Amino acid sequence: MQILEVAVNDGLIRKNPAKGVKLSKKPGPVTEYPMQEQLNALVRESGPRGDIIAVG
Repeated sequence: MQILEVAVNDGLIRKNPAKGVKLSKKPGPVTEYPMQEQLNALVRESGPRGDIIAVG
């Protein structure tokens, strides 16, 4: 919305069409963890560095 205020101040638009609009709150972060099969596949596909993933 700030960019619209800049456009108003620069005379590019007459008024800010978003002024007064209430935005909904962003949802919190979603935490997802890989399944064991996915981790095993990642370790296999990582070649010689797979041990780093397996230990982590």
